[in-house]
Amino acid sequence: MKVIDNYLNKEEANRIEDQLMSVEFPWYYNKDIIYGSAGLREERLNNFQFTHNFYSNYTPNSSYFNILKPLLFKLDAVSILRIKSNLLTKTDKIIEYEKHIDQEKNVNYKVAIYYVNNCNGYTKIKDTKIFSKKNRVLLFEGNQEHLGTSCTNQNRRVIININYI
Repeated sequence: MKVIDNYLNKEEANRIEDQLMSVEFPWYYNKDIIYGSAGLREERLNNFQFTHNFYSNYTPNSSYFNILKPLLFKLDAVSILRIKSNLLTKTDKIIEYEKHIDQEKNVNYKVAIYYVNNCNGYTKIKDTKIFSKKNRVLLFEGNQEHLGTSCTNQNRRVIININYI
């Protein structure tokens, strides 16, 4: 696992944040944070997120794909499996969603989580919490279980999840 702050230059980081935080950016409702998950009874009402799929099935799926080029160039990826952005809304308390592995069928891949905005939400791997900090990237092996959370100090927590080889 590796955490890198100030991953992109300020202009590139601001361009991504401005686009994804814009009221005009297309987000799509997902009824589960983790596909097919039920969540704990008390958290079931908060077990949703908004997503934007930039890339899947070996092709870009979004007219916004080009704003990610600085991220992809820095990752030096040989092949992209999926790029998805998640928007989680503010909750009264931090909710840790289910642990998961992004690509159950693929064995040898890597995950990059790019944090679009600052908030007190985090990604957790084992007992380590990596907090959402604008322009931070978290890199880890795809077979590592991890979880994401909501936030309480901003209206939304936005990340970009890249699965690549």
